[in-house]
Amino acid sequence: MFCQILLRLFTLLRWIPPHLFFPLSPAVFASDILTMVFLRFYRVQDDESRVRLNHRGFFAEDDCRMSFQWAHHRTSPYLRGRLTKALGNHEDWSCREPSPFISTYFDLDAARREARRRRDQYRTESAALSRSVKIYEIAFHTDDSWEAGLQFRKVPGLADMLGVDLSHVGNNADHEYIFLHHIPRCFIKRRLVRF
Repeated sequence: MFCQILLRLFTLLRWIPPHLFFPLSPAVFASDILTMVFLRFYRVQDDESRVRLNHRGFFAEDDCRMSFQWAHHRTSPYLRGRLTKALGNHEDWSCREPSPFISTYFDLDAARREARRRRDQYRTESAALSRSVKIYEIAFHTDDSWEAGLQFRKVPGLADMLGVDLSHVGNNADHEYIFLHHIPRCFIKRRLVRF
C-alpha cells in the first residue's frame, strides 16, 4: 500500500504544473501536493450562481477561448492580458462580465463557511425568497482529469504569476481553485446535505 502511494506521488510530481512551485513556502507547497494527491474539491452552488449545473456537469458562463498556459512568461502579452483580466473580473464579485472559470474550494471548512454566509445573507435579504444553497463534492484521479482535458489552478498562485491583486477578496481566495469552462458530471460525486 505504501509503495503504491509513493509511486503515485512520484508520478504526480512529474506532472505538477510549474505554478504550484511558487511561492516555495513549505506549508503552501505541502497543501498543494496533498490536494494533487487526493484531488477533492467542493463547489458551493445556489440559485443565484452564474455557473450552470445540468445533466452534463458544471458549465462556466463564458466559453471563450482561454488557457491557463497563457500565464507563463513566454506567452504573448495579449493572451496573458486576457487571462489576467478574466481572473481579476472573476474574483471581483461586483463585476457582471461572464467568467470562463468555475470556483471551487479544496478545504471543506472554507466551502461550508461560504455556504453558511450565502444562506445567512439570503435569510436577511428577504424571508419570502427561498434560495437553496448546496455544496457539491468533486473528486477524480489525476489520470482521469488529464484525459478529460480539465484545466484547474490554485487562485493565489495564479494571481501571483499574473500580478492580480486579491487584497479586496479577503481570505476567500486562499482556499480557492478555479476550473476552466467545465467540470464533467462523472466527477461530481455527491451533494453534501449538512453544512
